[in-house]
Amino acid sequence: MNFMDYTLSNAPEYVITNIRTVIRLWTQRFNLINKFEIGTYSRHLLLIISDLYEEIKNNKKFFNSNQYGKKFFEIQISSYCGSKNKTIKLDNLKQKWTTEVNQELSFIKEALSHDNKVGGKFGLEDIPLLLQCVEEKITSTDSLETAIQLLADTIFEEQPTIELLEFLVDTIILLFNRQGLLAIERLLEYQFEMVEDIYNNGEGKLYPKIWGASRQNGKSIEEYTKELDLYYENLTVRDRLLFLKEIYCREHEKFQIIFNTTGLKLVSSFYIGDVHFYNPVKDGKYIKEAEFSNFEDSECCIAVKVQGADSSSMKIQAKHMAERALAGLSIRGKQEQAITLSTNFLMCDDEGKMQGFAFSAPKPNSPLNPNNSSDSQNYYSRLGKWISAGNKCNPSVSKWLSSIELRRKATESSDSSKELLDSWFSVEKFSEESKNISIRVPEPSDDVKKIPHIKETLNSWIGDENLKSIQLILVFCELRFQIINELNNSALKFCDSMKGYRPDEVKISEYIPQDLFEQIYSDEDSKLNIQKFLEKLGEIKQRLEDARIEIPFYIKKAYDIFYSNNCCEKYLFEKIYELKDDIYNVYRIRNMLVHSSGTQSKLLDYYSQRIREYSFSFLQLLGNKLFETSEDSEIKSLESYLREIILDSNIALEAVKENQMNKFIKMFFEG
Repeated sequence: MNFMDYTLSNAPEYVITNIRTVIRLWTQRFNLINKFEIGTYSRHLLLIISDLYEEIKNNKKFFNSNQYGKKFFEIQISSYCGSKNKTIKLDNLKQKWTTEVNQELSFIKEALSHDNKVGGKFGLEDIPLLLQCVEEKITSTDSLETAIQLLADTIFEEQPTIELLEFLVDTIILLFNRQGLLAIERLLEYQFEMVEDIYNNGEGKLYPKIWGASRQNGKSIEEYTKELDLYYENLTVRDRLLFLKEIYCREHEKFQIIFNTTGLKLVSSFYIGDVHFYNPVKDGKYIKEAEFSNFEDSECCIAVKVQGADSSSMKIQAKHMAERALAGLSIRGKQEQAITLSTNFLMCDDEGKMQGFAFSAPKPNSPLNPNNSSDSQNYYSRLGKWISAGNKCNPSVSKWLSSIELRRKATESSDSSKELLDSWFSVEKFSEESKNISIRVPEPSDDVKKIPHIKETLNSWIGDENLKSIQLILVFCELRFQIINELNNSALKFCDSMKGYRPDEVKISEYIPQDLFEQIYSDEDSKLNIQKFLEKLGEIKQRLEDARIEIPFYIKKAYDIFYSNNCCEKYLFEKIYELKDDIYNVYRIRNMLVHSSGTQSKLLDYYSQRIREYSFSFLQLLGNKLFETSEDSEIKSLESYLREIILDSNIALEAVKENQMNKFIKMFFEG
């Protein structure tokens, strides 16, 4: 039997296992992408090509002189084109997906190359046209079908690589998002629905979620069940995957998206294109169904006619149109009251029948629970004195206070552009103090140097001379945070496993003595001792090895970072490379916002979240150094503290190279 002819009832067990894995990955990757969490998807070709286009069209002069920027895009694009015999499986898979644009991508890589100094080669001027050709082809239906076929091929491998599955799932999700299909968290799960999974509401009606299943429409339950049984039974795994293409290609429909407003009192209704301003009491309501009619309850509602594929994307489109219509009505004077659109909305068809909605409860206030420990009280007391000192405050403290105030504005902003700018400015303020500081990073070992992207970018920095050291300081501060966070997550997973909360894993509690666990975790006060977990990590790993059971990934990873110098060095330099790239991209988008008054970057939300996190890591570490002093006379210059961060980080990295892991732990973890 051809593997494509397998159904869920006769497919080999490993195929069913792989399908479950892909469904789980779909949910995980969907949440990563839609919450803008850290992930490899941020380097995906579907996201970076529009940013490269914008850089060249709007910022060509600076980009042409910025070797870091050109190298960043060259490295990303290189993985999608070139030799078909690459030893990296992920690159091979990427090139199978981009076969149709291999030549165009190779030309773009050629134009970006540092070696491109002579005539006879494509230049930056040629890239925009090449990118348009690439974008047209990789966002086509054929491109989606290729990704689906590659996913099917990978599912039918006995031991597929998770990294490959993640890339294919990312590709399909990103293609759906570009098509305006955002509400797809369980889309793949629905396509692998079994008849017995169909929800029965107890009233004799079945509601299949898989694409193409008929509706009951007055049929008896027996007749309809037989019809569904036959439909589901004949569906192959390939059929179910190709339903994604059917959903992707479905025709977009037109609806009215309705918002309430505050701050507006409408005299009479009017239209601005497809945006209708109306008073529901005077002019009538769009919604004809009584149970939803109370939604239109403000003196001015706005109904926007849009065409789209799902309610999430149409709401975004409609809100954007309504906001621009309001901007077009702005006056010279200051508004007495802010004009706002409701976050809730209704969606109806032309007949007033409700087709979708979003009702969200008010967001809870952020909890503020003061800590009564002596350390916290000392912190509050010292901070209070600094705040009250005003202009007499120590200069180092004064700049730190102004930066954390700026960062607070970033955390509270609903606008990603403002979030990114305020977060960036909160650290850019220190560029004067850091401009003479060394940007030293230890020379990696020969094995790590063999990793191409590390070797190529080791001595590359963002173009602005005053900000190179800021880039490195942010890298080291965030690296420290991520290492501690990695350890913390491993400890939490270990405790969950010991308490039986991770049923899919081996029961490690059978091999780890209870008294050892109690040294790490106190049941009485639910307190986790991270330091003790780190101290006992080697013993935990050894006991599991002696028992000859598979060591959980989180245990192995934590051990490799803190006790295996070769693995640790590779991990650290990979992270340094990733963080340097992140900060370059933040700075690139910052320049677009400042110098071009805006950006079309599809990664704006992603990088606004990254720099908000990275600025916190930096300002927290700097704040700790200020609070370590017992009185203000001991506070040093900001330049001294910034030098300390780079010096301490270099000492920690050199310790790893020399296999002095205890010194690394002391310098990097205890800090």
